Amino acid sequence: MAQDAHALFFPHGVGHLLGLDVHDMEDLGDLAGYAPGRQRSDRFGLNFLRLDRPLQPGMAVTIEPGFYQVPGILNDPNRRARYGDCVDWDRLAEFADVPGIRIEDDLLITATGCEVLTAALTHIGGGDRRRSKLIKALGIRNQKTHQAQKFLG
Repeated sequence: MAQDAHALFFPHGVGHLLGLDVHDMEDLGDLAGYAPGRQRSDRFGLNFLRLDRPLQPGMAVTIEPGFYQVPGILNDPNRRARYGDCVDWDRLAEFADVPGIRIEDDLLITATGCEVLTAALTHIGGGDRRRSKLIKALGIRNQKTHQAQKFLG
């Protein structure tokens, strides 16, 4: 984490605000996602953070940790050199045909915590053998956690 190696595979924040549509609050830019006085960082791994504000009752947010293989990030020679001691590039190449995995929940913030709006969902989208192998290699143990989606690069 200190070297920002996680950002190679997770280049944005954990989630974002929800409005009437999944990404409509992002149309407001940092006005919606950032509290007054907070500014977007220029640090790799934090510069695409979409939500930096205290959560309040009535807000709806996504929680979507994932693992993404973005060629523009992973094929950058400077990053490959910088993170050569952190990443097993040969092992990673074995999963080049799996662009990513995301586990997602939508939450309603309440006065006492939160309500998981997607708790009843148990579907894993497109669970092919290669993705299952990557999930196992990454150590993700609970594949039934709501929704894992394959991204089409």
